[in-house]
Amino acid sequence: MSTTPSPWSSQSPGPAGPSSPAGYGAPSGYGAPLGWQGQPQQVRPGPQGVGPTGELVLDLRKPVGAMGMINPVVTIDGHPAPSSWGRSSFVVPAGVHQVEVAQSYLWVYGHAGLAAQVAPGTSVDVYYAGPMVTMLRGAIGLEPQRRPGQGAFVAVLVLVVVVLLIGVLAAVIGSS
Repeated sequence: MSTTPSPWSSQSPGPAGPSSPAGYGAPSGYGAPLGWQGQPQQVRPGPQGVGPTGELVLDLRKPVGAMGMINPVVTIDGHPAPSSWGRSSFVVPAGVHQVEVAQSYLWVYGHAGLAAQVAPGTSVDVYYAGPMVTMLRGAIGLEPQRRPGQGAFVAVLVLVVVVLLIGVLAAVIGSS
């Protein structure tokens, strides 16, 4: 039984080798993220045939603290796109592409999506910032994004510190 490659698979075989069945090895999608050499990986054009391409650059803002150990979950037009925190670059066919980003730990959270228009021969930057609290949505856009819930998180921390200080002052005044 032979498998046909995905129209979006990369030109080079994944880590599992060229004979790996579809769905195994490197995720099919838009190729590998931008490497240390600074070159985006080319992918074959989609089912529409050979056509002009552009570059889609994802700038994924790393979460604060231990949540930074969690990898982002990215899809472009429904296809998994391997990426990590920081900048990842993908060569895609010109046109509108649906970019979805989320984080996954015990459940999927911080989901955000955007339809990005990529013109032939151009580069489009898409920015994502995950939430401070797992119950909130992420933020995605064509400009750098503020982290959702950051103000509320800081307010709660300040409130906790104030309550502790009042408790300590009450204990000191009560003991004298």
